[in-house]
Amino acid sequence: MEILGLLRLNRLSADSLIIELKQLFGPIESALERDQLIAYLHQFEAMGLIVSHHSCD
Repeated sequence: MEILGLLRLNRLSADSLIIELKQLFGPIESALERDQLIAYLHQFEAMGLIVSHHSCD
């Protein structure tokens, strides 16, 4: 829900979203965590919850 909340307030790239999440929850260090975030973004897009203007990858 935090991800959707941040995206609702701002247009953010995946990298910008990671920076915002780091400020809220601490470091996102591993590639696995970043890959999970990108997978969430793809799922949100598939459900019509967000619109991607550029590729997240």
